[in-house]
Amino acid sequence: MTIRTRLVLLFFAAFAFAAASGMGAIWAMRGMQLAQDEAQRLHGDQIHALELQIAFLHAWSEVAAILSGDDTPEAHERLAVHRARIDQLLMGLQASTQSSAEEGVVRAVADGVRGFTLCAERALYYRKRGEAERGYNLLRRHMLEMYAPITAQVRELIDTDAELIRASETNALERTRLASAVIAGHSLVLLLLGVLGAYSVWRWLVKPVETLGAATRTIARGEPLAPIPIATKDELGSLAREVEAMAANLNKYQEQIIEKERLAAVGEMTAAVAHNLRNPLASIRALAQGCQRGALPANEVGEAMGIVMQTVDRADRWLKDLLQALRPVRIDSSPQDINRILREVVDAASEFAAKRGVGLRLALTPELPEIALDPTRMNQALFAIVVNAIEASPAGKEVVVSSAPATEDEAKAEIVIADDGPGIGAETMKKIFTPFAGSKKGGTGLGLSLTQRIVHGHRGDIRVDSSPGAGCRMKVLLPFAAR
Repeated sequence: MTIRTRLVLLFFAAFAFAAASGMGAIWAMRGMQLAQDEAQRLHGDQIHALELQIAFLHAWSEVAAILSGDDTPEAHERLAVHRARIDQLLMGLQASTQSSAEEGVVRAVADGVRGFTLCAERALYYRKRGEAERGYNLLRRHMLEMYAPITAQVRELIDTDAELIRASETNALERTRLASAVIAGHSLVLLLLGVLGAYSVWRWLVKPVETLGAATRTIARGEPLAPIPIATKDELGSLAREVEAMAANLNKYQEQIIEKERLAAVGEMTAAVAHNLRNPLASIRALAQGCQRGALPANEVGEAMGIVMQTVDRADRWLKDLLQALRPVRIDSSPQDINRILREVVDAASEFAAKRGVGLRLALTPELPEIALDPTRMNQALFAIVVNAIEASPAGKEVVVSSAPATEDEAKAEIVIADDGPGIGAETMKKIFTPFAGSKKGGTGLGLSLTQRIVHGHRGDIRVDSSPGAGCRMKVLLPFAAR
Protein backbone atom coordinates (compact mmCIF):
# COMPACT_ATOMS: atom_id res chain seq x y z
CA MET A 1 0.00 0.00 0.00
CA THR A 2 1.39 3.41 -0.95
CA ILE A 3 2.03 6.18 1.57
CA ARG A 4 -0.59 8.34 -0.13
CA THR A 5 -3.26 5.64 0.28
CA ARG A 6 -2.36 5.09 3.94
CA LEU A 7 -2.46 8.80 4.71
CA VAL A 8 -5.80 9.19 2.89
CA LEU A 9 -7.29 6.26 4.83
CA LEU A 10 -5.98 7.67 8.11
CA PHE A 11 -7.41 11.09 7.29
CA PHE A 12 -10.83 9.71 6.36
CA ALA A 13 -10.92 7.53 9.48
CA ALA A 14 -10.16 10.54 11.65
CA PHE A 15 -12.70 12.63 9.73
CA ALA A 16 -15.43 9.97 10.01
CA PHE A 17 -14.85 9.53 13.73
CA ALA A 18 -14.77 13.27 14.29
CA ALA A 19 -18.03 13.66 12.34
CA ALA A 20 -19.74 10.81 14.24
CA SER A 21 -18.51 12.10 17.59
CA GLY A 22 -19.58 15.62 16.71
CA MET A 23 -23.06 14.46 15.70
CA GLY A 24 -23.34 12.45 18.91
CA ALA A 25 -22.30 15.44 20.97
CA ILE A 26 -24.76 17.68 19.11
CA TRP A 27 -27.57 15.14 19.66
CA ALA A 28 -26.79 14.92 23.39
CA MET A 29 -26.58 18.69 23.76
CA ARG A 30 -29.80 19.12 21.78
CA GLY A 31 -31.57 16.69 24.09
CA MET A 32 -30.15 18.54 27.08
CA GLN A 33 -31.41 21.85 25.67
CA LEU A 34 -34.88 20.39 25.04
CA ALA A 35 -35.03 19.03 28.60
CA GLN A 36 -34.03 22.42 29.96
CA ASP A 37 -36.65 24.14 27.80
CA GLU A 38 -39.30 21.68 29.05
CA ALA A 39 -38.33 22.31 32.67
CA GLN A 40 -38.52 26.06 32.07
CA ARG A 41 -41.98 25.69 30.48
CA LEU A 42 -43.22 23.65 33.41
CA HIS A 43 -41.91 26.23 35.86
CA GLY A 44 -43.89 28.81 33.91
CA ASP A 45 -47.01 26.65 34.13
CA GLN A 46 -46.60 26.41 37.89
CA ILE A 47 -46.36 30.17 38.16
CA HIS A 48 -49.39 30.59 35.94
CA ALA A 49 -51.36 28.13 38.08
CA LEU A 50 -50.51 30.09 41.22
CA GLU A 51 -51.42 33.35 39.49
CA LEU A 52 -54.69 31.76 38.37
CA GLN A 53 -55.50 30.81 41.96
CA ILE A 54 -54.73 34.34 43.14
CA ALA A 55 -56.78 35.90 40.32
CA PHE A 56 -59.66 33.58 41.19
CA LEU A 57 -59.55 34.72 44.82
CA HIS A 58 -59.42 38.37 43.76
CA ALA A 59 -62.40 37.87 41.45
CA TRP A 60 -64.37 36.14 44.23
CA SER A 61 -63.53 39.01 46.61
CA GLU A 62 -64.67 41.62 44.09
CA VAL A 63 -67.97 39.79 43.54
CA ALA A 64 -68.48 39.47 47.29
CA ALA A 65 -67.73 43.18 47.74
CA ILE A 66 -70.24 44.12 45.03
CA LEU A 67 -72.90 41.92 46.63
CA SER A 68 -72.12 43.49 50.01
CA GLY A 69 -72.92 46.99 48.72
CA ASP A 70 -69.78 48.16 46.92
CA ASP A 71 -71.66 48.26 43.63
CA THR A 72 -69.51 50.91 41.95
CA PRO A 73 -68.16 51.16 38.40
CA GLU A 74 -64.61 50.81 39.76
CA ALA A 75 -65.51 47.50 41.42
CA HIS A 76 -67.06 46.18 38.23
CA GLU A 77 -63.95 47.35 36.33
CA ARG A 78 -61.63 45.52 38.75
CA LEU A 79 -63.81 42.42 38.44
CA ALA A 80 -63.53 42.60 34.64
CA VAL A 81 -59.74 42.86 34.91
CA HIS A 82 -59.54 39.79 37.15
CA ARG A 83 -61.83 37.79 34.89
CA ALA A 84 -59.76 38.76 31.85
CA ARG A 85 -56.63 37.72 33.69
CA ILE A 86 -58.25 34.37 34.58
CA ASP A 87 -59.17 33.79 30.94
CA GLN A 88 -55.64 34.72 29.82
CA LEU A 89 -54.00 32.36 32.29
CA LEU A 90 -56.35 29.53 31.33
CA MET A 91 -55.59 30.02 27.65
CA GLY A 92 -51.86 30.06 28.41
CA LEU A 93 -52.06 26.86 30.42
CA GLN A 94 -54.13 25.12 27.77
CA ALA A 95 -51.72 26.24 25.02
CA SER A 96 -48.59 25.04 26.85
CA THR A 97 -50.08 21.72 27.96
CA GLN A 98 -48.21 18.81 26.33
CA SER A 99 -48.94 15.76 28.49
CA SER A 100 -52.24 13.98 29.13
CA ALA A 101 -51.80 14.39 32.91
CA GLU A 102 -51.47 18.15 32.58
CA GLU A 103 -54.33 18.32 30.13
CA GLY A 104 -56.78 16.57 32.52
CA VAL A 105 -55.84 18.81 35.44
CA VAL A 106 -56.05 22.00 33.36
CA ARG A 107 -59.47 20.91 32.04
CA ALA A 108 -60.71 20.36 35.59
CA VAL A 109 -59.41 23.77 36.67
CA ALA A 110 -61.05 25.38 33.65
CA ASP A 111 -64.39 23.69 34.46
CA GLY A 112 -64.16 24.92 38.05
CA VAL A 113 -63.38 28.47 36.92
CA ARG A 114 -66.25 28.44 34.42
CA GLY A 115 -68.57 27.21 37.19
CA PHE A 116 -67.44 30.12 39.37
CA THR A 117 -68.00 32.52 36.48
CA LEU A 118 -71.58 31.30 35.98
CA CYS A 119 -72.23 31.50 39.74
CA ALA A 120 -70.84 35.05 39.89
CA GLU A 121 -73.01 36.17 36.97
CA ARG A 122 -76.09 34.65 38.57
CA ALA A 123 -75.29 36.28 41.93
CA LEU A 124 -74.88 39.67 40.24
CA TYR A 125 -78.15 39.12 38.43
CA TYR A 126 -79.85 38.62 41.79
CA ARG A 127 -78.22 41.84 42.94
CA LYS A 128 -79.78 43.75 40.07
CA ARG A 129 -83.19 42.32 40.97
CA GLY A 130 -82.77 43.54 44.53
CA GLU A 131 -82.05 40.12 45.92
CA ALA A 132 -78.47 40.81 46.97
CA GLU A 133 -78.66 38.54 49.97
CA ARG A 134 -79.79 35.68 47.81
CA GLY A 135 -76.95 36.28 45.40
CA TYR A 136 -74.45 36.56 48.24
CA ASN A 137 -75.66 33.29 49.74
CA LEU A 138 -75.39 31.62 46.33
CA LEU A 139 -71.84 32.89 45.91
CA ARG A 140 -70.85 31.84 49.41
CA ARG A 141 -72.36 28.38 48.98
CA HIS A 142 -70.58 27.99 45.65
CA MET A 143 -67.27 29.05 47.14
CA LEU A 144 -67.70 26.62 50.01
CA GLU A 145 -68.40 23.87 47.50
CA MET A 146 -65.97 24.79 44.71
CA TYR A 147 -63.03 26.62 46.29
CA ALA A 148 -61.50 23.54 47.86
CA PRO A 149 -61.75 21.43 44.66
CA ILE A 150 -60.33 24.25 42.48
CA THR A 151 -57.51 24.79 44.97
CA ALA A 152 -56.82 21.07 45.00
CA GLN A 153 -56.87 20.99 41.20
CA VAL A 154 -54.40 23.89 41.03
CA ARG A 155 -52.20 22.15 43.59
CA GLU A 156 -52.47 18.94 41.57
CA LEU A 157 -51.41 20.88 38.47
CA ILE A 158 -48.44 22.30 40.37
CA ASP A 159 -47.50 18.84 41.68
CA THR A 160 -47.88 17.31 38.21
CA ASP A 161 -45.64 20.00 36.76
CA ALA A 162 -43.16 19.44 39.59
CA GLU A 163 -42.92 15.74 38.73
CA LEU A 164 -42.49 16.59 35.07
CA ILE A 165 -39.85 19.16 36.02
CA ARG A 166 -37.93 16.55 38.00
CA ALA A 167 -38.16 14.16 35.07
CA SER A 168 -36.94 16.90 32.68
CA GLU A 169 -34.12 17.85 35.00
CA THR A 170 -33.10 14.20 35.31
CA ASN A 171 -33.20 13.87 31.53
CA ALA A 172 -31.18 17.05 31.16
CA LEU A 173 -28.63 15.77 33.69
CA GLU A 174 -28.34 12.45 31.86
CA ARG A 175 -27.95 14.23 28.56
CA THR A 176 -25.32 16.50 30.11
CA ARG A 177 -23.40 13.49 31.38
CA LEU A 178 -23.77 11.82 28.00
CA ALA A 179 -22.52 14.94 26.21
CA SER A 180 -19.61 15.21 28.62
CA ALA A 181 -18.76 11.53 28.11
CA VAL A 182 -19.03 11.91 24.32
CA ILE A 183 -16.83 15.01 24.33
CA ALA A 184 -14.29 13.40 26.68
CA GLY A 185 -14.21 10.21 24.63
CA HIS A 186 -14.01 12.23 21.44
CA SER A 187 -11.07 14.25 22.81
CA LEU A 188 -9.29 11.10 24.02
CA VAL A 189 -9.72 9.29 20.71
CA LEU A 190 -8.67 12.40 18.78
CA LEU A 191 -5.57 12.57 20.99
CA LEU A 192 -4.84 8.92 20.27
CA LEU A 193 -5.44 9.50 16.56
CA GLY A 194 -3.11 12.50 16.72
CA VAL A 195 -0.40 10.42 18.38
CA LEU A 196 -1.00 7.61 15.88
CA GLY A 197 -0.92 10.08 13.01
CA ALA A 198 2.31 11.67 14.26
CA TYR A 199 3.91 8.23 14.73
CA SER A 200 2.69 7.13 11.29
CA VAL A 201 4.09 10.26 9.63
CA TRP A 202 7.38 9.76 11.49
CA ARG A 203 7.54 6.10 10.52
CA TRP A 204 6.28 6.47 6.95
CA LEU A 205 7.90 9.77 6.01
CA VAL A 206 10.33 11.36 8.49
CA LYS A 207 12.46 8.30 9.33
CA PRO A 208 12.77 7.05 5.70
CA VAL A 209 13.60 10.59 4.52
CA GLU A 210 16.31 10.88 7.21
CA THR A 211 17.67 7.48 6.15
CA LEU A 212 17.70 8.58 2.51
CA GLY A 213 19.39 11.84 3.52
CA ALA A 214 22.12 9.91 5.34
CA ALA A 215 22.54 7.68 2.26
CA THR A 216 22.89 10.68 -0.04
CA ARG A 217 25.47 12.23 2.30
CA THR A 218 27.39 8.94 2.22
CA ILE A 219 27.30 9.03 -1.59
CA ALA A 220 28.40 12.69 -1.56
CA ARG A 221 31.41 11.80 0.60
CA GLY A 222 32.36 9.14 -1.92
CA GLU A 223 32.06 6.35 0.63
CA PRO A 224 30.63 2.91 -0.21
CA LEU A 225 26.88 2.75 0.35
CA ALA A 226 25.48 -0.07 2.46
CA PRO A 227 21.96 -1.36 1.66
CA ILE A 228 19.43 1.26 2.72
CA PRO A 229 17.27 -0.19 5.56
CA ILE A 230 13.91 0.68 3.96
CA ALA A 231 12.11 -2.57 3.17
CA THR A 232 8.67 -1.12 2.43
CA LYS A 233 7.14 -1.34 -1.02
CA ASP A 234 5.82 2.20 -1.08
CA GLU A 235 7.16 5.29 -2.83
CA LEU A 236 10.09 5.77 -0.43
CA GLY A 237 10.99 2.09 -0.65
CA SER A 238 11.13 2.40 -4.45
CA LEU A 239 13.18 5.59 -4.07
CA ALA A 240 15.61 3.75 -1.75
CA ARG A 241 16.11 1.04 -4.34
CA GLU A 242 16.68 3.67 -7.00
CA VAL A 243 19.23 5.44 -4.79
CA GLU A 244 21.03 2.12 -4.25
CA ALA A 245 21.04 1.53 -8.00
CA MET A 246 22.30 5.07 -8.56
CA ALA A 247 25.07 4.56 -5.97
CA ALA A 248 26.07 1.31 -7.67
CA ASN A 249 26.20 3.07 -11.04
CA LEU A 250 28.19 5.92 -9.54
CA ASN A 251 30.65 3.46 -8.03
CA LYS A 252 30.98 1.76 -11.39
CA TYR A 253 31.47 5.06 -13.20
CA GLN A 254 33.91 6.20 -10.51
CA GLU A 255 35.91 3.02 -10.93
CA GLN A 256 35.94 3.57 -14.67
CA ILE A 257 37.08 7.17 -14.20
CA ILE A 258 39.76 6.10 -11.72
CA GLU A 259 40.94 3.45 -14.16
CA LYS A 260 41.10 6.01 -16.95
CA GLU A 261 42.95 8.44 -14.71
CA ARG A 262 45.30 5.66 -13.63
CA LEU A 263 46.01 4.76 -17.25
CA ALA A 264 46.52 8.43 -18.08
CA ALA A 265 48.84 8.83 -15.09
CA VAL A 266 50.74 5.69 -16.15
CA GLY A 267 51.06 7.17 -19.62
CA GLU A 268 52.32 10.48 -18.29
CA MET A 269 54.67 8.71 -15.91
CA THR A 270 55.97 6.49 -18.70
CA ALA A 271 56.56 9.54 -20.87
CA ALA A 272 58.32 11.32 -18.00
CA VAL A 273 60.47 8.27 -17.24
CA ALA A 274 61.37 7.89 -20.91
CA HIS A 275 62.22 11.59 -21.15
CA ASN A 276 64.31 11.61 -17.98
CA LEU A 277 66.21 8.44 -18.99
CA ARG A 278 66.72 9.36 -22.65
CA ASN A 279 69.16 12.20 -22.02
CA PRO A 280 71.46 10.24 -19.64
CA LEU A 281 71.40 7.25 -22.01
CA ALA A 282 72.22 9.49 -24.96
CA SER A 283 75.16 10.95 -23.08
CA ILE A 284 76.38 7.49 -22.06
CA ARG A 285 76.02 6.26 -25.66
CA ALA A 286 77.96 9.21 -27.07
CA LEU A 287 80.79 8.73 -24.59
CA ALA A 288 80.85 4.97 -25.21
CA GLN A 289 81.00 5.47 -29.00
CA GLY A 290 83.82 7.97 -28.61
CA CYS A 291 85.80 5.51 -26.52
CA GLN A 292 85.03 2.66 -28.94
CA ARG A 293 86.20 4.55 -32.01
CA GLY A 294 89.25 5.89 -30.27
CA ALA A 295 88.04 9.41 -30.93
CA LEU A 296 88.92 10.44 -27.40
CA PRO A 297 92.50 10.89 -26.29
CA ALA A 298 93.74 8.35 -23.80
CA ASN A 299 93.88 10.91 -21.06
CA GLU A 300 90.15 11.78 -21.56
CA VAL A 301 88.88 8.19 -21.52
CA GLY A 302 89.05 7.97 -17.72
CA GLU A 303 87.25 11.29 -17.40
CA ALA A 304 84.54 10.03 -19.80
CA MET A 305 84.12 6.87 -17.77
CA GLY A 306 83.71 9.01 -14.65
CA ILE A 307 80.96 11.03 -16.37
CA VAL A 308 79.28 7.76 -17.37
CA MET A 309 79.31 6.54 -13.79
CA GLN A 310 77.98 9.88 -12.47
CA THR A 311 75.18 9.78 -15.04
CA VAL A 312 74.30 6.22 -14.12
CA ASP A 313 74.32 7.10 -10.40
CA ARG A 314 72.06 10.13 -11.04
CA ALA A 315 69.62 7.99 -13.01
CA ASP A 316 69.69 5.35 -10.28
CA ARG A 317 69.01 7.96 -7.61
CA TRP A 318 66.17 9.35 -9.67
CA LEU A 319 64.66 5.88 -10.08
CA LYS A 320 64.93 5.27 -6.33
CA ASP A 321 63.08 8.54 -5.67
CA LEU A 322 60.45 7.47 -8.18
CA LEU A 323 59.98 4.08 -6.52
CA GLN A 324 59.71 5.72 -3.11
CA ALA A 325 57.13 8.16 -4.41
CA LEU A 326 55.05 5.37 -5.98
CA ARG A 327 55.30 3.04 -2.99
CA PRO A 328 52.09 3.00 -0.83
CA VAL A 329 52.32 5.43 2.08
CA ARG A 330 52.11 3.71 5.46
CA ILE A 331 50.81 5.81 8.33
CA ASP A 332 51.57 4.83 11.95
CA SER A 333 49.53 7.47 13.74
CA SER A 334 49.39 8.43 17.39
CA PRO A 335 48.18 11.58 19.21
CA GLN A 336 50.72 14.33 18.54
CA ASP A 337 51.16 18.04 19.21
CA ILE A 338 51.08 19.68 15.77
CA ASN A 339 52.78 22.83 17.10
CA ARG A 340 55.79 20.78 18.20
CA ILE A 341 56.10 19.24 14.73
CA LEU A 342 55.86 22.68 13.08
CA ARG A 343 58.66 23.98 15.34
CA GLU A 344 60.83 21.01 14.34
CA VAL A 345 60.13 21.67 10.64
CA VAL A 346 60.99 25.36 10.97
CA ASP A 347 64.17 24.55 12.93
CA ALA A 348 65.23 22.07 10.22
CA ALA A 349 64.57 24.58 7.41
CA SER A 350 65.96 27.67 9.17
CA GLU A 351 69.54 27.18 7.90
CA PHE A 352 68.34 26.78 4.31
CA ALA A 353 66.18 29.89 4.68
CA ALA A 354 69.09 31.87 6.12
CA LYS A 355 71.33 30.97 3.14
CA ARG A 356 68.65 32.33 0.76
CA GLY A 357 68.04 35.43 2.86
CA VAL A 358 64.42 34.47 3.61
CA GLY A 359 62.87 34.90 7.03
CA LEU A 360 60.90 32.18 8.81
CA ARG A 361 58.23 33.11 11.33
CA LEU A 362 55.92 30.97 13.47
CA ALA A 363 52.39 32.10 14.34
CA LEU A 364 51.02 29.20 16.37
CA THR A 365 47.79 29.00 18.37
CA PRO A 366 48.74 27.59 21.79
CA GLU A 367 47.09 24.55 23.38
CA LEU A 368 45.57 23.09 20.24
CA PRO A 369 44.03 19.62 20.72
CA GLU A 370 46.23 16.71 19.71
CA ILE A 371 46.02 15.22 16.23
CA ALA A 372 46.35 11.53 15.34
CA LEU A 373 49.27 11.48 12.89
CA ASP A 374 52.57 9.88 11.95
CA PRO A 375 55.19 12.44 13.09
CA THR A 376 57.85 11.26 10.62
CA ARG A 377 55.55 11.33 7.60
CA MET A 378 53.91 14.62 8.59
CA ASN A 379 57.33 16.18 9.21
CA GLN A 380 58.36 15.04 5.72
CA ALA A 381 55.21 16.52 4.11
CA LEU A 382 55.33 19.87 5.92
CA PHE A 383 59.09 20.20 5.37
CA ALA A 384 58.55 19.80 1.62
CA ILE A 385 55.97 22.61 1.65
CA VAL A 386 58.17 24.93 3.73
CA VAL A 387 61.20 24.31 1.49
CA ASN A 388 59.10 25.06 -1.61
CA ALA A 389 57.89 28.30 0.02
CA ILE A 390 61.48 29.32 0.86
CA GLU A 391 62.66 28.57 -2.68
CA ALA A 392 59.75 30.59 -4.13
CA SER A 393 60.39 33.63 -1.87
CA PRO A 394 62.84 36.34 -2.96
CA ALA A 395 65.56 37.45 -0.56
CA GLY A 396 64.35 39.79 2.15
CA LYS A 397 60.85 38.31 2.22
CA GLU A 398 59.29 36.14 4.91
CA VAL A 399 57.59 32.75 5.09
CA VAL A 400 54.93 32.49 7.80
CA VAL A 401 53.97 29.11 9.31
CA SER A 402 50.76 29.30 11.36
CA SER A 403 48.34 26.94 13.12
CA ALA A 404 44.78 27.49 14.37
CA PRO A 405 41.38 25.78 14.58
CA ALA A 406 39.83 25.73 11.11
CA THR A 407 37.26 28.49 10.58
CA GLU A 408 35.08 26.23 8.42
CA ASP A 409 35.20 23.25 10.81
CA GLU A 410 36.21 23.58 14.47
CA ALA A 411 36.89 19.84 14.61
CA LYS A 412 39.99 20.33 12.43
CA ALA A 413 43.31 22.09 12.71
CA GLU A 414 44.38 24.50 9.96
CA ILE A 415 48.12 24.73 9.13
CA VAL A 416 49.02 27.51 6.70
CA ILE A 417 52.42 28.08 5.03
CA ALA A 418 52.35 31.49 3.31
CA ASP A 419 55.06 33.08 1.15
CA ASP A 420 55.49 36.31 -0.83
CA GLY A 421 56.81 34.65 -3.97
CA PRO A 422 55.69 35.10 -7.59
CA GLY A 423 52.65 32.90 -7.13
CA ILE A 424 51.36 30.07 -9.28
CA GLY A 425 49.64 30.38 -12.65
CA ALA A 426 46.30 28.82 -13.50
CA GLU A 427 47.77 26.12 -15.75
CA THR A 428 50.37 25.10 -13.18
CA MET A 429 47.70 25.13 -10.43
CA LYS A 430 45.73 22.44 -12.25
CA LYS A 431 48.66 19.98 -12.14
CA ILE A 432 50.36 21.07 -8.94
CA PHE A 433 49.84 17.68 -7.25
CA THR A 434 50.34 15.59 -10.41
CA PRO A 435 53.54 13.47 -10.43
CA PHE A 436 56.33 14.81 -12.71
CA ALA A 437 54.35 18.03 -13.33
CA GLY A 438 56.58 20.26 -11.19
CA SER A 439 57.94 23.43 -12.76
CA LYS A 440 60.90 23.87 -10.38
CA LYS A 441 64.24 23.63 -12.13
CA GLY A 442 66.17 20.54 -11.11
CA GLY A 443 63.18 18.99 -9.32
CA THR A 444 61.60 15.60 -9.92
CA GLY A 445 58.00 16.80 -9.68
CA LEU A 446 57.25 14.24 -6.96
CA GLY A 447 57.45 16.34 -3.78
CA LEU A 448 53.93 17.83 -3.65
CA SER A 449 52.41 14.61 -5.00
CA LEU A 450 53.92 12.66 -2.10
CA THR A 451 52.89 15.45 0.32
CA GLN A 452 49.27 15.21 -0.84
CA ARG A 453 49.28 11.43 -0.40
CA ILE A 454 50.64 11.78 3.15
CA VAL A 455 48.01 14.39 4.09
CA HIS A 456 45.20 12.28 2.63
CA GLY A 457 46.56 9.29 4.51
CA HIS A 458 45.89 11.26 7.71
CA ARG A 459 42.26 11.85 6.66
CA GLY A 460 43.18 15.45 5.97
CA ASP A 461 43.03 17.83 3.03
CA ILE A 462 45.53 20.14 1.33
CA ARG A 463 44.55 23.27 -0.58
CA VAL A 464 46.40 25.94 -2.54
CA ASP A 465 45.44 29.61 -2.74
CA SER A 466 47.63 31.51 -5.16
CA SER A 467 47.68 33.74 -8.20
CA PRO A 468 50.53 35.23 -10.26
CA GLY A 469 52.28 38.02 -8.36
CA ALA A 470 50.30 37.49 -5.13
CA GLY A 471 52.35 34.83 -3.34
CA CYS A 472 51.05 31.42 -2.30
CA ARG A 473 49.18 29.99 0.69
CA MET A 474 49.34 26.23 1.23
CA LYS A 475 46.65 25.16 3.68
CA VAL A 476 46.62 21.72 5.39
CA LEU A 477 43.49 20.63 7.29
CA LEU A 478 43.82 17.77 9.79
CA PRO A 479 41.12 16.40 12.13
CA PHE A 480 41.69 16.61 15.87
CA ALA A 481 42.16 13.26 17.61
CA ALA A 482 39.39 13.98 20.15
CA ARG A 483 36.86 14.40 17.37
